[in-house]
Amino acid sequence: MECWKKACKHHASECRASNFICNGNSRDYKFINEFCPTKTQNATAYDFGIYREALESGIVEMRNLPKRVLHCFRWGLQNLSGFGQNLQASTDAWENIFVISITIYGMVLFVFFIGNMQMYLQSETERSKMIRQKKQQIEQSKSFAILSENLQKQIKRYQPDIWEETKGVEFEYLFNLPEDLRKNIKRQLCLVLLKNVDEFRSWSEQLLDELCDCVKPVSYAQHAEIVRKGSSIDEMLFLVQGKLQTYSLTSVDTGSAAIPPHFKISINRLEEGKFCGEELVAWFQADLYSSNLPISTRTIQTITKVDGFALMSYDLQNVFIKHRTAHSTSTQVQAPPPADSKPQAPPLPAEPPAPQHASGI
Repeated sequence: MECWKKACKHHASECRASNFICNGNSRDYKFINEFCPTKTQNATAYDFGIYREALESGIVEMRNLPKRVLHCFRWGLQNLSGFGQNLQASTDAWENIFVISITIYGMVLFVFFIGNMQMYLQSETERSKMIRQKKQQIEQSKSFAILSENLQKQIKRYQPDIWEETKGVEFEYLFNLPEDLRKNIKRQLCLVLLKNVDEFRSWSEQLLDELCDCVKPVSYAQHAEIVRKGSSIDEMLFLVQGKLQTYSLTSVDTGSAAIPPHFKISINRLEEGKFCGEELVAWFQADLYSSNLPISTRTIQTITKVDGFALMSYDLQNVFIKHRTAHSTSTQVQAPPPADSKPQAPPLPAEPPAPQHASGI
């Protein structure tokens, strides 16, 4: 439009400003094509600046809206990514301001892209570092060292995704693995701990496996109270990592009615491989079908963070019942003969008949 107005001024005899008003009149002005050429580049006639590409491509006359939108989108994206370097502006002030804004926006987007890329690379570096540290913690842990070499190799295969999912310590990671691998890990760790209990050493592998299926991995924070004196004991705890401390208060008789008894505090420590709650074993040995639970005579508290396995009282009672049933059946099948029964003597051989002597005549 600006070019047309200038062309109209140069041809004042043929054109007036009122001709640009849409009042229903139409005329063919040939001089406009000569003064404002859109197909040939002639900056001496009129410099279209950044609009020349749109005029030469014919997109201005095109009535297909999707094509026009796509063309404009391509043009904007291309110039933003190139910081507006391909934009050849004319001397028009607003046109130059537009080109400057395109350049600034392109640089801002580039800076944001570089910043996000640096943040991504930094997070990936920290993630890989965290995985390496966690891997070292796993391999240096005592629970990992107990496992067989074959099982250790299987655990190392599940590194990137599962190692990252485990936010806790290495003991929790061992139970964030596939079901079959998790079961083998628990069995190898539990069998070593269960055989520390005298009563369980004589049990069959089948019953020990059932106990391994019943135990559950547990963790306690530092200075956590596991059992308080006077409360019921509802589980046995087998330590895999960490330390416990037990407090018991006993009354000591002075032997004199004039002197009241005094109390003595006993403190014991339990470390890896030990267990507590052994009162349940003696309790169910004395009364297998008891519905009550023994009362704790001591307070048990963690010194450090503790990881281990918990065997609940009802699970232990059920396995005890199976053990008693299996033992009774085995005793009946292999029962020896009564002690008062005597073996019968073999029958005596029959005596031969007495010889008959012939009488003389």
